Amino acid sequence: MFQKDTILATNTYGSVGENQLTNEARTFYRLDLIKRLLPFLPMFADGQKKTVPAHTGGFGSGQIQWRKFASLAAATTPLTEGVPPVGDNLSISTVTANLSQYGKLLKITDIAANAGIDDVARESKNLLAENAGQSLHQLLITELKNATGTQIANGRAARTDLVATDILNAYEIKKAVRTLHNNKAPRFPDGCYHGLLHPNQVFDLSNDDEWIDVTTQSGGGARDNGPSMLQYGQMGFVGKFHNTLFKMSTDTPSYTGPTSYGALIYGPDFYAMCDFVGMTMNDVNPQSNLGMDVTYIPPGVKDKQDPFGQYGVAGWFCAFVAKILDDGRAVLLHTGATA
Repeated sequence: MFQKDTILATNTYGSVGENQLTNEARTFYRLDLIKRLLPFLPMFADGQKKTVPAHTGGFGSGQIQWRKFASLAAATTPLTEGVPPVGDNLSISTVTANLSQYGKLLKITDIAANAGIDDVARESKNLLAENAGQSLHQLLITELKNATGTQIANGRAARTDLVATDILNAYEIKKAVRTLHNNKAPRFPDGCYHGLLHPNQVFDLSNDDEWIDVTTQSGGGARDNGPSMLQYGQMGFVGKFHNTLFKMSTDTPSYTGPTSYGALIYGPDFYAMCDFVGMTMNDVNPQSNLGMDVTYIPPGVKDKQDPFGQYGVAGWFCAFVAKILDDGRAVLLHTGATA
């Protein structure tokens, strides 16, 4: 038996002191990873989409071409009896673009793939799929920033003259919609024009009494009720105003010097996207950013470059081009935003 005054050594777990069990201490890792914050990618949905077949050009000097026949002038002058009218000439205009290849590659070692606590290969494939969607959407937005049908809030002469108080409001939206009507721009099958707004612009416009929040079916003015509004919310729309359904994303036309934003209000066939057979973009989910195919060659594949199979590779690859087809079908509305 131990005497009452016997002192036993205390073995501690990872603490500083005598008989510490430092080799037993380790960091605890949860196996569920923190979810990444992803932008909403809405503009893939409304553009024309076409996959260019093999052996039909599209790269370099082999252009992709869209053609449009101009409308004929109205025949309002009476014909002279027995005299055929003078024949009119057809007018055909073209829009051209060239495909380019895009992609990103990751090298993953056998140690990282097999000994890491996390499933590095799986997460790398998810990262690449997200990166593909975001990259192609940014290319699309860059093209849409070239729209020539522009409107600058508060009657400013240039975008660089904007100040923070030149916000998006009812007057500016109605003016832009008026321009589309005057251009004879058609609406989408849902009966509305579509719009893309930055969250800072939604913050300003949603203060108007006529704004209809599609997620709550609330708002003033001519309210829309029923399942259709709920369906709009499921499609990614956040609001409706003056016959325009709006989506919201941080991935919008944005500018510095001064800070400003480009609201896009548009009808169908405003722009198009093309890829190439065997190098397609597939359907990118606007919320998860996933959808692109990712190629994965695991470690262990031996060749002259990697004789021991010490690394694998993962990557995405796509041919892509986005092009504005008809500037008369859209208004790029430049505004400031409330700080």
